[in-house]
Amino acid sequence: MDAATESYIAVDSSQADFSRLLKAEGNLAEKLKWMRKQFDSPMYFVRGNHEDVGYLAELERGADGTAAADVFDLVRYGGDGTVLALGDQRVAFLGGVEERDDERRIFKNSYQTLMDLGPGGFDVLVTHEGPYGTYRTFRGLTAGSKMTSRLIEHVQPAYHLAGHAHGFHGPFTIGRTTAMILTCIVDSPKWNPESRGIQHGWMAILDTNADTLTPVTDSWLAAIDTPPFDFEAWFEQFYSASWWGTFK
Repeated sequence: MDAATESYIAVDSSQADFSRLLKAEGNLAEKLKWMRKQFDSPMYFVRGNHEDVGYLAELERGADGTAAADVFDLVRYGGDGTVLALGDQRVAFLGGVEERDDERRIFKNSYQTLMDLGPGGFDVLVTHEGPYGTYRTFRGLTAGSKMTSRLIEHVQPAYHLAGHAHGFHGPFTIGRTTAMILTCIVDSPKWNPESRGIQHGWMAILDTNADTLTPVTDSWLAAIDTPPFDFEAWFEQFYSASWWGTFK
């Protein structure tokens, strides 16, 4: 674990929740198994700049280029340069940030793999870092990745989603691509000690039938008090209110 990640955990223990997921056993493990059955597919993610890159590199990737990141297959790692067929959409993954010169960087070989697919090579692009010039840093400097911008301009996917900026931006267009930069789920107490609740704009819904990409801004987000998030209490409430909890 790097020093930057440790500094976030020091002020918000929920930053280490994924490691607790990996070690889950007993009643918690049974709850997580039940949760997985409620989803048609796992959740996919790309590599950012605070992940344990060594851990991700050791995961066994399947023929589709993804790897289960936990024993419950709740979340799967979308390896850099992977193009995954999800329904009728081809989703491309590219992690990292351009400004780094270590294992947190955008890997040039994976980047070139996606560039080589050419115009129309995939329908949705998911990156960690957004396009250059579309947002600013905490210090007001122009931010983003020029590599991401060139990839979007070259392939012109229908949609692009990114994170990293710690703020919501979009939707905006780059050529024929509709792009959106999502914020973090909760604002870290390190930067905003007074912030509570889940933020608007951390999640968006892609409706391929209506051809729309819409951020979720529903009022229920603010009703979930964080940090920390009491998963056990939330689960009991969700389970008791569900069909399975009522009739199983």
